[in-house]
Amino acid sequence: MYLFKAYSLIPSSRLTLPHEEEDIRIDWVCYLRDEHLPIHKYIKNFEDLRVSAEVNDDRRYMRWLQQRVNNLLQKSEVEELKEYLSEKYGLPIYLETIPLPVNVNDLPWFKEDYVDSMVILSGRDDPFILSLCIIGMVAPFKNLSSVDTVKEFLAEVDRQQTGKKFPGGPP
Repeated sequence: MYLFKAYSLIPSSRLTLPHEEEDIRIDWVCYLRDEHLPIHKYIKNFEDLRVSAEVNDDRRYMRWLQQRVNNLLQKSEVEELKEYLSEKYGLPIYLETIPLPVNVNDLPWFKEDYVDSMVILSGRDDPFILSLCIIGMVAPFKNLSSVDTVKEFLAEVDRQQTGKKFPGGPP
């Protein structure tokens, strides 16, 4: 069984100000679900994490964990999103497969200063309605293969890691 991270890239050649020098990456996440995904089945060492949160009286951590899992997409949701983006915007979708159970450090998380803006796909008055609320987290993106110097490489790695993996939970 798998869950998925999904994203699209908009080449800088399709853009005008303010990001005309950088490609734009849109990470697609499920924002609201009618029913939560079963995190006890999807998170590696879930019981240890639950007990630790209980011992530390940290209910926020379990809510944070549930939200991160809910952000991931199931196969049917990916197929629906793929069709929507292709039909409506001509955008491709790229997938990262998340084998289950997932390590908590591999869950998507977006630091506010990493995200430039959000794109809300559900709830618009258009003929193609998604079955759940999916939003796009928009950020500048630079393909590391186009970096020319070690200094540029390290700066880009730092920038990309700023909003990605944070061990053990929220800031």
